[in-house]
Amino acid sequence: MQVVLVDEHRFRAMGTDCHVQVVDAPPAACDLAEAVVRTDEARWSRFRPDSEIRRGAPGVGPVSEETAELVALALEALDRTEGWFDPRLGGHLCAAGYDRTLDLVQTGAPIPPRTAPPLPAVRPAIGRRADGPTLTVPPGVELDLGGIAKGYSADRALAAVLATGALGACINLGGDLRCAGASPTGDGWWCALDHGPGAAASALAIGLTHGAVATSTTRRRRWTTTSGEAHHLLDPRTGHPAGDDRRSATVVAATAAIAEVLTKVALLAPWDDAERLLAAEGGVGLVSLDDGSTRAIGDIAPLLADRASLPEETSSCT
Repeated sequence: MQVVLVDEHRFRAMGTDCHVQVVDAPPAACDLAEAVVRTDEARWSRFRPDSEIRRGAPGVGPVSEETAELVALALEALDRTEGWFDPRLGGHLCAAGYDRTLDLVQTGAPIPPRTAPPLPAVRPAIGRRADGPTLTVPPGVELDLGGIAKGYSADRALAAVLATGALGACINLGGDLRCAGASPTGDGWWCALDHGPGAAASALAIGLTHGAVATSTTRRRRWTTTSGEAHHLLDPRTGHPAGDDRRSATVVAATAAIAEVLTKVALLAPWDDAERLLAAEGGVGLVSLDDGSTRAIGDIAPLLADRASLPEETSSCT
């Protein structure tokens, strides 16, 4: 029996397009999801001097429980990915030219690259005082949670919507998607892949009953420097934009935060390491190479389908 889609909502936040779908939910459920995302954006943006990750840095400052949880998760991911995901490279992104919102960077004049700071040898820390958690950011470290924050916010927004009594929901923040429960068509949640023109993966979609999908690419967050094009995906071994031999990666995992982190592993790590690290987290992936061909990481084939056969309610992973 088909389940009727109660509501959907589109908005823009975190520098990307967001899509919320809810099934049999109270009228305010979509607005609640957006409120969660916008609150998270204000807390975690590296472009806002009053955000929780910037206002006390370098040094010690109070943060919310949500920020403490996210930073702790990011530091854990740094270890569990053996450094292929590193949230300490904000200063390196600035040196590469990504020192403002992407809209401002892309519409401005070509940017002269700056000398990147040394690769970080120390890490931020979460502490606790009587009045709540604190974040210590050491000198020389600039936090960039962009490789995990959208996924974590999608996880939080889904939990908030389901807590209203919704039978199901799908939260998609620019391709970082978390879903659970009843779907609009009754046959699961479908996510159409967009790995760019000429990519074989762009003809596919992923179907889930619950869980998360995340996609990262070197093709979208790009800007022009006086030395050529640059993009936001940094190689943590060098602090510079990675090569373009792998153009996009989609990963399926239990949570959107984990899936988003693992896309960096899929794009950056040697293939054997990527296979091992994704398997350790229960993840599978699909990578588009520069020539448009694909390479699977783990057994993702049972989750794939031809996107031409999808229902209209399909969300998009870009």
